[in-house]
Amino acid sequence: MNFVVVENTDKYLVKSFGNGFAYEFKNKQTNQSGFVQGEDALQWAEDYHSMDSAHANPDSVWYDKSWNYCLSELIEDYLGD
Repeated sequence: MNFVVVENTDKYLVKSFGNGFAYEFKNKQTNQSGFVQGEDALQWAEDYHSMDSAHANPDSVWYDKSWNYCLSELIEDYLGD
């Protein structure tokens, strides 16, 4: 299946499948991975775009956080042990 790399930081790799119908997450440092699809994937994408906007806003609490920290808030709950 074809995918698009959404994020590829030193810590996280996020791939989108089916135009955002599913996402695969990987923490490169711990090698943990996870997957979300359907309605959960649509919600994750909405949260991701909101975080992206908040991170760029100087008035946001997320502005001074590293992008990896912001991604961890969105991804870590989906990663398996």
